[in-house]
Amino acid sequence: MMEIKELSNINNGESIGFVLRILMNYLSQSLSYIFQKSGITPTEFLVLREVFENELISSSSLALHLKMNKGSISKIIDQLIYKKLIKKEISSLDKRVQKIFLTEKAYKTLPELAALIQLKEKDIFAILTDSERNTLYSLVEKIVSAQNEHY
Repeated sequence: MMEIKELSNINNGESIGFVLRILMNYLSQSLSYIFQKSGITPTEFLVLREVFENELISSSSLALHLKMNKGSISKIIDQLIYKKLIKKEISSLDKRVQKIFLTEKAYKTLPELAALIQLKEKDIFAILTDSERNTLYSLVEKIVSAQNEHY
């Protein structure tokens, strides 16, 4: 059983996960207005960005890339189809597979939204030097890559 002393250490800088969670909450709150105004959720944005990077991706590959379950991806895809941001077509190679691609509306919306997000993130991380930002990014990317190997 965890002692109270061990629990108090979580708030004293000994739990980087705790600090990262606070940062993540702050980022989410800071970006919420941008996402609200666009009508696209942060998760939908991640899916759109992944489809942009991997045109004609299948939903199962999308789930794998984003570390999400197929049911969640399916619901998000349905929402994005409803919003006319993506379409699906049956693969010519395998009729059981549906490929996902962006619509013209998405190609117009995505760069505008990405630019707003980048501006907000630049503002949030302005306290860091370029070198510190690069180091932070490299360290977080290293942790994420290591965790990807486990899934």
